[in-house]
Parts: sequence; structure tokens; C-alpha cells
Amino acid sequence: MPEEQKSRTTKRFGTRYGSKIRKKVAEIEKKSKKTYKCPKCNSESMNRKGTGIWKCNKCGTELAGGAYIPKTSTGETVERTLKEAKEEEEE
Repeated sequence: MPEEQKSRTTKRFGTRYGSKIRKKVAEIEKKSKKTYKCPKCNSESMNRKGTGIWKCNKCGTELAGGAYIPKTSTGETVERTLKEAKEEEEE
């Protein structure tokens, strides 16, 4: 008997749209459904509630972030720049 394959979230598309696009969609959906670490209580319970809206199931903290992940690379760059500017201002 052949081994069972794990069903991907893009199986609903069948053979439509091409394999490359289906793989990208599967990767995005995997990231968006994953639980992330809450910045306030440090527990792995941050889930996506809507586009760019993230909520911690443990402490109830809601924050705005990226569409598919809570912190985008651009957001991290902005935070780092603001932190450096604040440190220079204090000196």
C-alpha cells in the first residue's frame, strides 16, 4: 500500500492555478494559522483574528501587525531605528 500523504490546505484548488502558486498559498496559510509568542505575557498563544489583527488567547492583548505574521521585517527595522534615535536623543 502507498504511504498516505499529508493533506495541504491548498488541496481544495485541485490542479488549478499551477503548483508554484499553490505552494506559495500553502506557505502563507501555514504562517497565518500558526500560534506566535505574545510580547506581553511571553506565552505561545497569539493567533490571527483578521487581516493584521492579532490577539493573545491567554492575556487578551490585541495588537496590529502584519497581515500573515505579527511582526514584519519592515516593522522590526522601524522599531530598531526608533530605538537608536531615542538613545541618541538621551545622550
